[in-house]
Amino acid sequence: QSYVNVDTTTLDGLIRAKRLRLVRTKSMVDLIVSPYLHEVDQLFGPPFVDGQIRGRVVTMFRHPIERAISTFNYLQIAHWEPEYRPEMQGWTVEQYATSDVIEDNWMTRQLVHVDSSTPLNMGHLQLAMDVIRRK
Repeated sequence: QSYVNVDTTTLDGLIRAKRLRLVRTKSMVDLIVSPYLHEVDQLFGPPFVDGQIRGRVVTMFRHPIERAISTFNYLQIAHWEPEYRPEMQGWTVEQYATSDVIEDNWMTRQLVHVDSSTPLNMGHLQLAMDVIRRK
């Protein structure tokens, strides 16, 4: 029996996983947990190639409004986080929702691999839905 010690929750760990060929024809792993969907996808070979391991995605989606409210509450108390905003302690959820601090379509951006400086359009939404369908 062999063991693999790779941190797939970081980009450096995924680079190491690729270098170690973590996913091979006869894979040593049954499950990879990571917030980096597109980077994990790079561990696998091209789809539908004989002998290649195909990954499958299992995910849980949190309701975006519940997630935003949770982030709002967290950022008011998480003094250890770089994003900590003590001035938010007096804010209402409505103030947070209309501020420039609130995340802008975080899940869509993750799925289409677009950073927060890029304006989103309906094409991004369609692509995000397609990624969910295909993966």
